Amino acid sequence: MIMNSRFSMRTAFCCLTLLFVAAVANHSCLVAQDDVKRGLGAGSSAISNSTNSRWAYNWKHTKIDGLNGEFVPMFWSGGNLQTKINAIKGYGDTKYVLGFNEPELPTQANMTAENAAAQWKTISDGFAGTDIKLVSPAVSDNQNGRDWLADFMGRVADNGARVDEIAFHWYSGIQTSNPTAAANRFLDKVDLYHETYDRPIWVTEFAMLDYGNPGNFTLEQANTANTIFLETAIAGLESRDFVTRYAWWNHNNDSRLVAQDANGLYRPTSMGDKYIPTLVNGDTKDLNGSGTGTDMHYLRGGSLVNNGSDLGNSSVARVYALKNLDGSALSSTFGGSGDWGVINWGSVSVEADATLRKIGAGAVTWRNIDIYNDGKILLAYSNNNVNNGTLKISGSGTNAAGSGTIQINGGANLVLGTAADNAGFSLGYDTTYAGGSVTVDGVGISLTGTGAIHSQTTFVANKDFSYDGNLVQGGTSEQGIVKRGSATLTLNGDNTYVGYTTVAEGTLLVNGSIAGNDVILRNGSTLGGDGQIAADINVLSGIVAPGNSTGTLFADNAIFASGSRLELELASAIDFDRLVLSDSLSFDPDAILEIVLLDGYQPMVGDEFDILDFTSFSGTLGNIDAPSLANGLQWDVSSFGANGTIGVVSAVPEPATFGLLMLGMISFVARRRRQLS
Repeated sequence: MIMNSRFSMRTAFCCLTLLFVAAVANHSCLVAQDDVKRGLGAGSSAISNSTNSRWAYNWKHTKIDGLNGEFVPMFWSGGNLQTKINAIKGYGDTKYVLGFNEPELPTQANMTAENAAAQWKTISDGFAGTDIKLVSPAVSDNQNGRDWLADFMGRVADNGARVDEIAFHWYSGIQTSNPTAAANRFLDKVDLYHETYDRPIWVTEFAMLDYGNPGNFTLEQANTANTIFLETAIAGLESRDFVTRYAWWNHNNDSRLVAQDANGLYRPTSMGDKYIPTLVNGDTKDLNGSGTGTDMHYLRGGSLVNNGSDLGNSSVARVYALKNLDGSALSSTFGGSGDWGVINWGSVSVEADATLRKIGAGAVTWRNIDIYNDGKILLAYSNNNVNNGTLKISGSGTNAAGSGTIQINGGANLVLGTAADNAGFSLGYDTTYAGGSVTVDGVGISLTGTGAIHSQTTFVANKDFSYDGNLVQGGTSEQGIVKRGSATLTLNGDNTYVGYTTVAEGTLLVNGSIAGNDVILRNGSTLGGDGQIAADINVLSGIVAPGNSTGTLFADNAIFASGSRLELELASAIDFDRLVLSDSLSFDPDAILEIVLLDGYQPMVGDEFDILDFTSFSGTLGNIDAPSLANGLQWDVSSFGANGTIGVVSAVPEPATFGLLMLGMISFVARRRRQLS
């Protein structure tokens, strides 16, 4: 492999569209995630880290910044050796040093065996007294390379220099007819080098490449052949105890392990599936109570779970759910019985036509991460069994991108934010609500996608949050939502689901619209906002407080049961709350009308407030909770049942007027109360 070609190909990381035949679809986990053999020659850490390489080299002695695995320095050629030796010894964590790169080739290190052996003596002496092992120059596996290595090894034996292990490079043309046979020939060469030199073996470059110009094979043919090749080659390398390390050649399109997606992240090709490896159908990676540090977890039908003890939020660095290699849809799973999480500033990706399904009762936390969802995130549904799992998304650093969807089924819980958060994030995915719940524990959360209500879904507001998208009917049955939690849920969209809206706790503000069955208030809950409800308001035990401070709330009918309350704020003679009904108002005698004065406002004689519109009124205004007025002024509610107005009159009215003040009232509760801002 010539120097100029190597470095030009090293920078040519183009995205590939791979088609893959069924003959190579069968996969088994060939490499354990805790192996040490598998590595990569890479100029940067991004590709090495994305392939979970346990070690990497860059054809230099200087370190690769940001590398997750072990760095192995290299003397690419001779010259300036002592400076390089001192630098390598200064790293403090070096275990191996690689020798000269293809020294038999004029376009590479270009060294005679005599010159190389003399310079190797300097290297050997420089690392004397250390535990650093020296790996031979890596020759090309051809006759010239093998002859050069034999000559070199004889000369270092004569000069007393140390060579602890042997390295070589192996390349072949694309063998489409029988890639497995090519892999076995490669392994025969591995055995030959070991038998010849009786030392551990490194293969620091290997691949099948199409040397035609133009190519003799399509990219699909080359990729498929290399994928089948790797199936046998990796198994053989891993099973040979005398193989210390190996590194695939990743710098041609024929042999590319990963390709960048639209978000700049690397995803595996069919070859990468074998090399990394990817968890495919039938594969399960169980964290079993231990995190995997900076590992990337690619799922192509496989499963990533923790069925051991609970882990913290920094158990896994990255999760990527993939579709089938042929482009068809595919579902992968994550979760387990134990808790775990993705590390801060990690990522979760779900590509188009892929589904990432949460399983198991444990909670999975995504905090301050990048979410790239162009497929589907599915919570808690497996073969008609509810798993009662929880997915927690939190942190102001969370970035949710992509055009994908979320589906929440019965028993599942999506938790957004934490009590410790001082800022929130927006979640813009269209969501299918088929039961389950959404719990908001942090401030600043907003849901902006369309939500389809297929089954009754509970929204728990432990902190205020808004649904800025539209909640629509998702199926044929009439399904609605339940609002729980002491904080406020604000509906800002045009909501067309047709089921009931039950406010069981806290406050629901309707600033957009609701078109469905009744809005039902229970347990002292509150309904407010200045939107439109194309349905009835049924206040069993709660408060209707129109507006956001002052404002107008529209509805069809309103029924206030015993103990319920209509709270109206007055900021001035022209600025006050209104409840506008297109039909009737029913007011139980034990329901309460509460008047609140804002910002120090004091009504004057003759002020009149049209607080209610309705076509008919039934019941009795039996209780008023209102602040005392200055100068002995009194509230006039005599027209409440007729036209929904209240007013202010002087302290000593005319006799004919006095009887009208309390008309229809059983009691009037006047008090001086704290004014609300």
